[in-house]
Amino acid sequence: MVRVTAPAGLIDDEAQIAITEQLNAGVIVDTAANLLTAVYQVTAPTLRMAADVALGAARAIPAMPIDLQVLSIEDWIAEQENPRPQDLVGAAAAAQLLGVSRQRVGQLAERPDFPAPIARISAGPVWTRASVHAFMQRWARKITGRPRKAASA
Repeated sequence: MVRVTAPAGLIDDEAQIAITEQLNAGVIVDTAANLLTAVYQVTAPTLRMAADVALGAARAIPAMPIDLQVLSIEDWIAEQENPRPQDLVGAAAAAQLLGVSRQRVGQLAERPDFPAPIARISAGPVWTRASVHAFMQRWARKITGRPRKAASA
């Protein structure tokens, strides 16, 4: 089984249908993250050959792949049944990590350079801790608002 991810910028509905048909794939376009993910099957005697076949087939996608995963059917099924745990954060934990309020996280989440949530649950969006941390590292934070009062002597 193959999972390939590519930027979705140039991919319209017609291109998505063509990719689905050419690869006999399940295709998902995440417009928030601007990513296309295609899942399809290849047959090869070794993992190395399967990766080569998978990359060749990925040429059906009109954008350069940024991620490729090739797994045996058994490993694919095992991963679907027992996904790897992820370190996820909601708005409160993201606020604590960034040193801002939950409301400010909501404002930051509207910025194009803030990571897209990997899911939205009833409690709100959730992000990977790593993506929020990466944002924090590149964030040119501006301290605004009322200055703190000077301490009395």
